Formats: sequence, structure tokens, C-alpha cells
Amino acid sequence: MLFDAEPVSCQGGRLNYTVWFSGVEDCGNPFRPTAMFSVTLNRPYETDGTPKHEIIGQVYGAYDALRASPLVRGSEAFLEARPG
Repeated sequence: MLFDAEPVSCQGGRLNYTVWFSGVEDCGNPFRPTAMFSVTLNRPYETDGTPKHEIIGQVYGAYDALRASPLVRGSEAFLEARPG
């Protein structure tokens, strides 16, 4: 499981927070070959672009609860984007 944050056009160039669930082999995903599926936040920003910390914080809460597992990691971008 990979917790990730990447800028994407559908978020107006802002970060898209995604949790990727991966397998070992190629699953046919053109973006991430081993990714079986992902969960992405819906509307993590106000209409003016302000981050909704009450929503984004839930992803970081899940990461904190699961990160001790050897199967869980956070990308460098996800860890750097963590709200203060």
C-alpha cells in the first residue's frame, strides 16, 4: 500500500492524495503497472483552492495508523506535503 500525493490537472495542478493498493505482478494499470486499485480523495479543496484539512488529515491519520506495517509506505511527496 502506497500513500501518495501528486499534482494533477483534475485538481487544478494541486496535489491529488491517493492510496494505491498494489500487487506483485503487472495488473494492467497503465499508470502504475502493479496497482490493482486506488482510493483518491473527492474534493479535497475549497472552490478557492484552499485545502480542506479535515479531509486531507484523514488520509494522514490512516497512514499513521498503518505505517508500522512492512507493506505500507508513504511516498516522499506525500510525506513532504503533510500539513503542519
